[in-house]
Amino acid sequence: MKILQLCNRVPYPLTDGGAIAMFAMTQSLSDAGCEVHMLAINTQKHFVEIDKLPDWFHAKVKLYTVDAATDVTPHGAFFNLFSTRSYNLIRFDIPAFHKKLAQLLTEHKYDVVQLEGLFLSMYIPTIRKHSTALVSMRGHNVEYLIWERLAASTASFFKKKYLQLLAKRLKREEISVLQQLDCIVPISTIDEQIYRQQGAKMPMLVCTAGVDENLLEAKPAEVKKGTLFHLAAMNWQPNVEAVNWFMQSIWPKVKVSFPQTHLFLAGKDMPDAMMKQNGKQVTVCGQVNDAVQFMQDKQIMLVPLLSGSGMRIKIIEGMALGKVIVSTSIGAEGIDCTSGKNILLADSAEEFCNQIALAISDSELCNRLSKNAKALVQQKYTNRSIISKLISFYSNLLK
Repeated sequence: MKILQLCNRVPYPLTDGGAIAMFAMTQSLSDAGCEVHMLAINTQKHFVEIDKLPDWFHAKVKLYTVDAATDVTPHGAFFNLFSTRSYNLIRFDIPAFHKKLAQLLTEHKYDVVQLEGLFLSMYIPTIRKHSTALVSMRGHNVEYLIWERLAASTASFFKKKYLQLLAKRLKREEISVLQQLDCIVPISTIDEQIYRQQGAKMPMLVCTAGVDENLLEAKPAEVKKGTLFHLAAMNWQPNVEAVNWFMQSIWPKVKVSFPQTHLFLAGKDMPDAMMKQNGKQVTVCGQVNDAVQFMQDKQIMLVPLLSGSGMRIKIIEGMALGKVIVSTSIGAEGIDCTSGKNILLADSAEEFCNQIALAISDSELCNRLSKNAKALVQQKYTNRSIISKLISFYSNLLK
């Protein structure tokens, strides 16, 4: 099977969930015997020197890139107010990308063109014009839902109105895109249900984020009891909102109740205000080179998300490593987990404090959560099993 994967950025280095999910998809399809080509926007914000990619990537994947700026700018955001288009999407509508895509579709006969998310949807007309390939969208998130949730949790009147406007425009365009696809590969059953509610009638296969089976066999490090950590890219607004909520409403109570605890905050593009949180019980690491190594010796992963959509691959990675996860319900969306069995869920500051207290004080509970979390990943969230289902799905549609 010959697949062209369209990405809104080069998915490397593996420092955030989006990059990890796209990269794992590429690697897994290639390992399964598919011929994989990738056309990606090499953005200014996430610019990648192509020769820095792993050797196996150059050997197995044909990569094409188009350099472009897709950043949000005050000028662009202001003038978009007088438009009816979604600013979230039009930033990724790049003439040079259309041109390169048309060239590839003319030179190669692809079986499937897979859009890695809604941001590639404006290229569907170019695909239809130059190819008869199956057009699939891998839904990393229901994008408009993120902005609706951000708007709902924002106190500022003017900011709330602006976020509501973004959400409304994005929802209209996202629903329109659903009618232009041959199939959708949502990342969670929740997202699948939302797509169906919005009128999508084409075939769908829920294709969750997963991890390499080798992660389950990673040699465990000695875990330092009472260590809490948050690891996420801080250039995504829901993550910033989550950490701010935790630091203001939860951490002050935890550190007083458990003075022996230590909090580690890590992730690329850490805001300056967060870097200043360094202190006796807090270490702000910023971007880490090896996420697995960073997580290994720490006990409790924190996922205090209040908005967002899709699925947090970092939770799956944490489970594979046997970490105790304390998350909000939104943070754990898309994962077939059960609070008290393989994760601890909490949706208020008080509940979050209580669950952290349980994790710190009950070693028997932690051992059970750790064991059950690893078993859940082994059963449902390995890349090999996920990709085999996706290839079968595409094969049946192509017949």
